[in-house]
Amino acid sequence: MLSPIANAYADSAGKRAMQEAELDASRVALGERHPVTLMAKNNLGTTLRSQGCLVQAHELLESALHDCRRVLGKKHPDTLTAMSNLAITLCEEGTLARALTLQKKVLKWRRQILGSEHPNTLEAMVNLSITRCALGDEAEARELDEMVLEIRQRNLGDEHPATLAAMGNLAATINNQAVALRNAGHFDDAEPLQVEALALMVKAHGEDSLCAACTFSAMGALLKLKGDPAQALTFFIKAIEIRERELGPDAELTQLVRARLHELLH
Repeated sequence: MLSPIANAYADSAGKRAMQEAELDASRVALGERHPVTLMAKNNLGTTLRSQGCLVQAHELLESALHDCRRVLGKKHPDTLTAMSNLAITLCEEGTLARALTLQKKVLKWRRQILGSEHPNTLEAMVNLSITRCALGDEAEARELDEMVLEIRQRNLGDEHPATLAAMGNLAATINNQAVALRNAGHFDDAEPLQVEALALMVKAHGEDSLCAACTFSAMGALLKLKGDPAQALTFFIKAIEIRERELGPDAELTQLVRARLHELLH
């Protein structure tokens, strides 16, 4: 029997093969710039990105965006989807300035066309937040995440999966704020943010989730630097327990926290 990771890899490989066949068939039957072909390019590009094939994904999504602009216009929904997909890929590649420029346009035009509370507009806000965080602008990222969460709570309620996802995004951004302050040596400023991030992450994803494990580990690292090894030990052990259960004892993330724990004890 295949492991869950092997099954996921097989499913991903099968999806890619299917999308490659669909794109080839569409090119032959409809032409390179037909809207169906352009959407097939987008779909394959996002799959390639999810598999870590960023160079191939970038090339395909760049082509899709160029042709969507020519065929459909710069504000067409499919063009904005192509622009968003390319921007996410650029962000993952580390080309943050261009990713930011594209995501600002996507958000601006989705607000104009769909309104400020449409799911696609909120998605654009989340993507922009991620890039701002990568650029070190956690304050702007947090503002976007808080807006998305407020809209989700008002429209969907506190327990809807989309609301909880928005809460998790906000928790991750606050965690990044805390880590940045910690790395700069501002431990007292970092601690209340780290506490806030942990509480939100546990509420959003559960105390035994991998997302919570990240915040447990970050809290342990902060407490270690503040000179509280006993409390740090508690958080590191919790992070290890979750990662061993979810990822296995030999996983890179599990070993990372083990190394921190070893440093603490020796």
